Amino acid sequence: GRFERILPPGLVCMCWPCYRVGRLSLRVQQLDMKLESKTKDAVFVTIGLSVQYRVMRSDAFQAYYSFTDPEKQIVALVYDAVRSNSILADAVRAKLDFMRRYGYKIVSTLITSITPVESVRRSMNEINASKRIKDGAPYRAEGKKIARVKAAEAG
Repeated sequence: GRFERILPPGLVCMCWPCYRVGRLSLRVQQLDMKLESKTKDAVFVTIGLSVQYRVMRSDAFQAYYSFTDPEKQIVALVYDAVRSNSILADAVRAKLDFMRRYGYKIVSTLITSITPVESVRRSMNEINASKRIKDGAPYRAEGKKIARVKAAEAG
């Protein structure tokens, strides 16, 4: 068959044996993904990312006939952008602009979380705890000094 037209939403009467009807949502859709990436300092992090996209009504023909699975294409472009660039959200958005040629508009790219691996998180927590202990040492020493002076004055 060939592409005839885009039908408006609602009740439409047509001779069904003569036409094959394809469906395409024009609503904003969201694709959530988690991927792993290596930072500049060689630490692996898990990145939570959401891509919101929709089909542009004017390019519905292109969107319907270009990809059998546009979500797989979006995921592939996101993985490529994350591997190749450190400024994440802008890199993903720029890479996904490629989908515009095929009738898809990227509405938003949201980085929902960046989580380092457990061993790195533990190390970071230990570094912070050590720093707090070091920063608190003068105050503890001053407290002990005051206690000794008070004890000497009393005795």
